[in-house]
Amino acid sequence: MDSDEHSDSDAELKEILEEENKKEQEAESSKTAVERAPSPSDDDPNDGAKSGKKGRKRDAAQTEYEKYLEKLVFGDKTALLENLKKAAGEDDESVPKKKTRKPAWQDSDDEEFRVADVVRPNKFNGSLKHLDTEKKYSELLKSRFQRLQATPKWADLDREPEEDSDEELLKTVGHLANKSTGALPANNLDFKRLKDLNRATYAEGSITAVQFHPTSTVALVTGFSGIASIYSIDGQKNEKLHNVQFQNFPIKCAKMLPNGLEVIIGGSRQHFFSYDLMSGEASRVPLPKMITKLDKFEVSPCGKYLATCGRFGEVYILDVSSKELLHTFQQTNPCSALQFTENSSKLIAHSTGSDVTIFDMRQERVEHVFTDEGCITGKALSLSPNGRLLATGSNEGVVNVYNYSDVVSSKTPEPEKIIYNLTTSVSCVKFNHSSEILGICSESVAGAIRAFHFPTGTAFANFPGFQADVGSIRTMDFSPGSGYLALGSTGKKVPLFRLKHFSNY
Repeated sequence: MDSDEHSDSDAELKEILEEENKKEQEAESSKTAVERAPSPSDDDPNDGAKSGKKGRKRDAAQTEYEKYLEKLVFGDKTALLENLKKAAGEDDESVPKKKTRKPAWQDSDDEEFRVADVVRPNKFNGSLKHLDTEKKYSELLKSRFQRLQATPKWADLDREPEEDSDEELLKTVGHLANKSTGALPANNLDFKRLKDLNRATYAEGSITAVQFHPTSTVALVTGFSGIASIYSIDGQKNEKLHNVQFQNFPIKCAKMLPNGLEVIIGGSRQHFFSYDLMSGEASRVPLPKMITKLDKFEVSPCGKYLATCGRFGEVYILDVSSKELLHTFQQTNPCSALQFTENSSKLIAHSTGSDVTIFDMRQERVEHVFTDEGCITGKALSLSPNGRLLATGSNEGVVNVYNYSDVVSSKTPEPEKIIYNLTTSVSCVKFNHSSEILGICSESVAGAIRAFHFPTGTAFANFPGFQADVGSIRTMDFSPGSGYLALGSTGKKVPLFRLKHFSNY
């Protein structure tokens, strides 16, 4: 190709580049540039007579020249890919990021105070060596609150929204599910009394056990007549689904397994019954020789262990599946009440004295013993589901509420709250699922049932209501989501309440 032709093509290419910069003529200028660009085919015709080697060079030059023009007109392919990657990255950034919740109120003034600015040593708090005086005072208050009351799910800023099928369960049984907002208010409990849970038959006699099913809207009711019944829950008819009669076997205690498939039924005989809820059939199971009765027992939350009280301070541990004896713990006084921790690693046992024993299930040993303040004869126990509070009831009618961390670290812990509302022997103490309600009762007096708000420790003044006529209450149970509360009376009735603050069954 001649040098004049090269110079002409260079000039034309410059014109193409200038025209490319004009947005309004972009398409037309590109077309013109391709048409006007000189090609190696415009060379002298005699070039075809040259050697094959020169022809191959010309072909290669033509290919390179075409690529050069394409790059000028359409841009570099590599650069295009890089731009696509950048665009994709920009698109990713355009996706809204997950929003993190912030506290509804945060006082900036609180952030300025240190512990040393507020807390001064005195005869009540003694030395402050155990405190970090440079720590923010707001953080100290927060940690103290969490010692007594765990952070509820509604206050967890990192919580994930979740679909709640239990709301549909409530709707199907005739209750409109309204979302519970915030913490449970103190002083007054928003509730409604429904039809008695066992109104379909009242066949159980004096009630000994009431328990809600862990997943279905049904409940178990047993009594001294030897009848165990399963009722549906709708607040109106509460129809009987099934019942079974145990001849010559007054039921003293009954517990549903955590999987909701089996009920263990015990009494004063040297055998007990396993009631299969799927088939509706019961099987008789003999007790190990050293265990004379199964009238007071607890099933672990994991569903593996059954703990029962012996006559002389023994606490027997049975395997739920095989019904065989696994281990025997020993405490000073006879056992009067049992409670597993939520992870089933510890077993707490009250006694006919004032001592409370904590057993380590994994190491099979006594871990700790403490004295229940003011107690002469222990009667009842309840550990809050959040593991923060332990309530104990005595024969003297006093209920102590301890911080569990104090209980495991001291032999003489001081209660966070002492309840004197009952004047007769405590029959049952029970926390609801959110650890915000503590129910206490005494079967010795009609209407001796109270409910307390936590962490404030104040009584709900309006519960169960003036002249509620609930009878003498021996036992009670909250449904899994605290939507219902059932009371087992020494008579034949099981009063049922709807707790409106809680939307779930």
